[in-house]
Amino acid sequence: MNNNATQKIKKYLEETYDIPFDIKGGMFYNDAWFKIKPQNHEQELFDINVRFKNKLRLVIEVTPEKYAAFSIKDMGEASMEKKEIFAEYARQLNTRKAKIEFYVNDVVRNPTYPDAWPQEWDNYRLRISRSPICGEDEEYDVTEITIGWTTVVTGMLLSLLNVIQIDEIEKMEGGLKKTIINRYERNPINRELCIAVNGYTCKICGFNFKKAYGTIGHHFIHVHHIVPVSKMDSTYIIKPVKDLIPVCPNCHAMLHRNDPPLIPDELKGLISTKRK
Repeated sequence: MNNNATQKIKKYLEETYDIPFDIKGGMFYNDAWFKIKPQNHEQELFDINVRFKNKLRLVIEVTPEKYAAFSIKDMGEASMEKKEIFAEYARQLNTRKAKIEFYVNDVVRNPTYPDAWPQEWDNYRLRISRSPICGEDEEYDVTEITIGWTTVVTGMLLSLLNVIQIDEIEKMEGGLKKTIINRYERNPINRELCIAVNGYTCKICGFNFKKAYGTIGHHFIHVHHIVPVSKMDSTYIIKPVKDLIPVCPNCHAMLHRNDPPLIPDELKGLISTKRK
């Protein structure tokens, strides 16, 4: 396995979730495999094992690490809002014709129905498979396929864990300034779920960066909060599928030309009027 593949996957996941990852990869006969895990020396999180079979089938298996008892407990005690985000990720995998096997406490659970999950978790495992992995018009590229699927799977698992916001430090005028980024803006799990549902095409004007610019535009889009962040208080619970929308930078800027920002359908109407 080319080292460029593991580095590309590592770079994408780290930029997406703002946490470091350890990634290994190789070949078993003619098929690629990857082992992906959030970097932690205590072995308290999870492993994602990715295997390709005969260039037709993809299998992803998630298992807790050796000392993951505390993180498993956190997952079981996660709020229903967090569990609903996990469930929405699972629904998106279903739309990709994936088969999902989800076990908690050695019992099969429905990943899209968190109301039926137990409150106390002793163990879990998750297995996702898809065959054939590519449609007729899709290119077999193990790196891109791995990025696309493991980004969603990582979001699923992180949605149940206590992800701590990292304050950014930026340099200004020779000194350091501590910048607190609003937690709504910085939640990568919500952002990736929005993209998993809607894709990378602007929902207002239809612009797609990959189609326009090729490889350099791949996986690029802004995400807009339909309810302005400034209007959210500490009790507001974001529903990523309902509250977020992928938009190109131009449409994003135009939405915010008004205060309060335009509703996406209002901007669509302006574009439609100008095109007539």
